[in-house]
Amino acid sequence: MENCIISDKLSEPMLYNGASIEKILDKAMDNFYHSFLKKEVKPKYNSKDIFFNMNKKYANFTLNYPERFLHISSLDIDDTKYDMLFCENDWAKNSCFSTCENGNSNNPNFRLIGRIECIYRINRLHWIPEIINIANSGSNNIKEWNQCYKNDKGILKTKRCIRYTDKAIDYIIILEESKNGYDFITAFPVLLKSFRRRFDKEYSAYKN
Repeated sequence: MENCIISDKLSEPMLYNGASIEKILDKAMDNFYHSFLKKEVKPKYNSKDIFFNMNKKYANFTLNYPERFLHISSLDIDDTKYDMLFCENDWAKNSCFSTCENGNSNNPNFRLIGRIECIYRINRLHWIPEIINIANSGSNNIKEWNQCYKNDKGILKTKRCIRYTDKAIDYIIILEESKNGYDFITAFPVLLKSFRRRFDKEYSAYKN
């Protein structure tokens, strides 16, 4: 049987419509589940399982969505201080609720975790399983490296960074090595120059 050839090109961003951020999140979560979380479709990385934390508990509150899903669907409040919005020249600008402008989310779930919803990021969540499959195929569009750090308890941990670059697209997935595979940490478009320089430096140090 011939080997399955995987394209190293990403699909177009999803265009979610909704009268509220909650409506958009519901659609995005449903798609994310059926493309990445569902057992029948969930990809492995390096032949190992990827575990996505579905816990909705945060501090003493219960969120409407898993905290990790909210995290990858939003920006840190500090990321909203830049003059140019990430979605300035993107379709996402048309369906944004402009919460970046005032530096505060209208949705209580995001306010609880100190973040602001980002339609630009939400529209690209389906790239996560695509990039993992592309990484498994050995594409030149992928750079992979390990980054060691100590957690809050002083335990040495290893992050696995998977970065996809192709022309204007720059996207990174960060996993953490665990006993049974990988724990999903985060994923986001790499737009800030400081982040690009940091990841370039980490990759260069890892290769050398």
